Amino acid sequence: MSALRGVGPIGILAIIVILAGGMTGPLPAALLILLWVRLSGTPWREIGYVRPAPASLVIAVVLGIAFKLAMKSVVMPLLGADPVNHAYHYLAGNRAAIPGMLFAIVIGAGFGEETLYRGWMFERLGKLRVPKPAIVIVSAALFGLAHYAVQGVSGTEQAAIVGLRVSKREWRTCSDCEAGIFGAGLVIRHSALNRSGAFFPA
Repeated sequence: MSALRGVGPIGILAIIVILAGGMTGPLPAALLILLWVRLSGTPWREIGYVRPAPASLVIAVVLGIAFKLAMKSVVMPLLGADPVNHAYHYLAGNRAAIPGMLFAIVIGAGFGEETLYRGWMFERLGKLRVPKPAIVIVSAALFGLAHYAVQGVSGTEQAAIVGLRVSKREWRTCSDCEAGIFGAGLVIRHSALNRSGAFFPA
């Protein structure tokens, strides 16, 4: 159904349905996006799903770690953020909670959030002829706001900055977005665990 990929009534309805799914969490939205891709005949490449070169994954992981360290040691302290992420501090010493959190990081964040806020949102806003700088800002802002309910202001600031950095990268190298989705996207999410004290207690 090519109409699902357009910007007519059916296409707009599909956008609304996916965004509604995003209100319940990134994973339901991502699953709806996969269904939309299949039904609309959208090439996987259009939402960044391409096979990345091994070197791209290595670079993404290295840069993700470096960026995370810069955020933790320089950027967030300058913004007055608490060094401990109290929303996830319950993970400190709580080994039983780690598997569930790892699932949330790898599947919910690494797959769900990156598919929704980067891959799909870039494709849809681009189809609506939104300028690329505006796409970066909008996706980063929505990504940040999605973290407010659980992580508060500091979590929102951190997520928005991460969103800007990752979105800027994918704007420049969108044909290799999957490296960001399954590389930098996962590593950067470790900031939530590290600030919780789960791995490096305060």
